[in-house]
Amino acid sequence: MGEAVENYRPRHFVELHRVEFLRAVFSACRPITLTIRALVFAGILVAAPPGFAQAPSPTIKTKTRLITVDVVATDSHGNVARGLTNTDFKVYEGDGVQQDIAQFKFVDPGMWQNGGPKPNAAPGDFANLTAVGAWMSPTVILMDALNTETDQQMAIRRDMLRFLEKLPPNTQVAVLLLGHELQIVQDFTNDPAILRTALQKVVSPTTNEEYPQEDPDSSSNLEKEAPKPRGMANLSPGLEDSEKREYAASIQKRAEETAEGMKDIADFLSGSPGRKNLIWFSEAFPIWIGANSDFGTDPLSGTGSYQSEVQAAAASLMDSSVVVYPANAGGLEGNPVYSAQQRPTQGELSGAGMAAALKQEDELRQSSEATLQRMADDTGGRACKNTNDMAACVSKAVNEAYYEISYYPNDVKWDDTFHKITIKTSKRGIQLAYRLGYIATNR
Repeated sequence: MGEAVENYRPRHFVELHRVEFLRAVFSACRPITLTIRALVFAGILVAAPPGFAQAPSPTIKTKTRLITVDVVATDSHGNVARGLTNTDFKVYEGDGVQQDIAQFKFVDPGMWQNGGPKPNAAPGDFANLTAVGAWMSPTVILMDALNTETDQQMAIRRDMLRFLEKLPPNTQVAVLLLGHELQIVQDFTNDPAILRTALQKVVSPTTNEEYPQEDPDSSSNLEKEAPKPRGMANLSPGLEDSEKREYAASIQKRAEETAEGMKDIADFLSGSPGRKNLIWFSEAFPIWIGANSDFGTDPLSGTGSYQSEVQAAAASLMDSSVVVYPANAGGLEGNPVYSAQQRPTQGELSGAGMAAALKQEDELRQSSEATLQRMADDTGGRACKNTNDMAACVSKAVNEAYYEISYYPNDVKWDDTFHKITIKTSKRGIQLAYRLGYIATNR
């Protein structure tokens, strides 16, 4: 195969004229002999002569993804920090591996609504009011009937309708209902009339279990109130401990079903590119149940942690670029122990019984709020709580401006594991909210 081209004229070369052309060019400079192997390697010849074994071309496989993180930057007063550049941010993965920012832009839906320069527009190109909402993220309104009492759902529906009034025109909105299964009440539309009709269907009868210590109809409290013959024990041994375990098991089931519903929402939204907003109206479930020495004989009976379910749900939503804005369906509702509808038990009428009931109820309320806050923190959203104006709170959150930062991960194994993201800024006094990571899917 060392024979020179000058002494070989194979009929199989369909681009032989290119060889003649190159010979003429090279001969003008200096004598040169090009072997067939050299011409094939250079891509000049497109066919090989009989018996010639051409070496296979090397195949280089690479796998990467452009990871996009929406970062809300606020100052000490809670206002959006404007004017930041890509040099003001540093992005890290895992244990501190710094990433190179590939794309950077500032997205301001409010500016686009009220007129002014379009995002990424040429100088002098103004939006006016003709394309209001064109840059708004798709928004899902989720009624969580699984974790919310029916009377609270009625109040939430009013907030939902008020929230729709504050949305810019042309914003795509979907309405979902979470029960034991997830239902799509209304797919994405920007028609207010259709959305209002859909919201009339999102109330579902629900009666969630109460903690047995506060439940006037629990077996232990009913037994306490029942008249007993002289000398009979007040309670069956272990009854209160058994009730606490049953309550923990019911919370476990709700946590699992909620996490599964959130994963279904992530799948539902995964085909839509870019940022998506999830407005989660819910009373939620406690992220943990602590020890209770004031009820039952075993303080540790009925304890539990449901952080893994919350983390799994948040991870799925993060990977689909879904930002969660939880709205606490309880609002500013007072403690139910003081409610006129609540029928106190004899144990709660005593000072010690009332104090224990209040303590346990407050702990469960704080634990449920922690669930909502965790979902917001992990996905880069904000939780609306301690307010009865949910519509205004959520509307402000989903309309706020943010920085869109994208990068190609360095030194990443695409092994379907969760990868943590850390973003820092060199500007003092700036608080950052963003999703905490993504799943490095191997597909």
